[in-house]
Amino acid sequence: MTIMKVVSGIGKHLGIVGAVCLAVMALAGCQSPSAATRTNALAKLDPAEVLQVGESVLIDFEDLPTGTGSQVFNRQIKADGSLSPLMENHVFYAAGKTRTQLEDEIRKFYVPDYYQRLTVTVRPQGDTRVFYVGGEVRTPGAQKYIPGVTVSKAIESAGGFTQFANKKKVKLIRADGKHILTVNCNKVLVDPTLDPEVFPGDKIYVRRRFW
Repeated sequence: MTIMKVVSGIGKHLGIVGAVCLAVMALAGCQSPSAATRTNALAKLDPAEVLQVGESVLIDFEDLPTGTGSQVFNRQIKADGSLSPLMENHVFYAAGKTRTQLEDEIRKFYVPDYYQRLTVTVRPQGDTRVFYVGGEVRTPGAQKYIPGVTVSKAIESAGGFTQFANKKKVKLIRADGKHILTVNCNKVLVDPTLDPEVFPGDKIYVRRRFW
């Protein structure tokens, strides 16, 4: 009996040691150089560099075969976050990516199946990172886009409502002109989830109230 107790005790001890070792290994894995590098890269990413729905970009195709020259495509990121550099033959999802990430993705798709060599450059087309606020606000017009801006914040950036504003039926018109939302800004004060995010090219229109 004594021997069995000793063996049992050793087994329990080894089990505890094994568990501790596994925990240490797991923690070490979480702090691996590759994971730490990815975490640091995400932390350093500037939200202003991330492409957004409604933003217009110029996509340059360079280093093409002799005689072809370079090609420049003017594209707007659609409501679903996509764009197609060459007509509609392939869709790339751009929203949420940086220009560098999109450049790499496009180049890898077209080389070497379509081109032997290709340099892709994605650049903004003018000052397209703006949205528009009109109607019953104090300073209507174009406003500089800031990532994370919502309808209520956009109205604040335009000086706020006038005394004649209909706060219950604010229109948010997406950049494609096809998607329109109606926002009740009175309810937004109680429930922030009813305050939709605004993207470049969007238009906000505050109607006049009648009483």
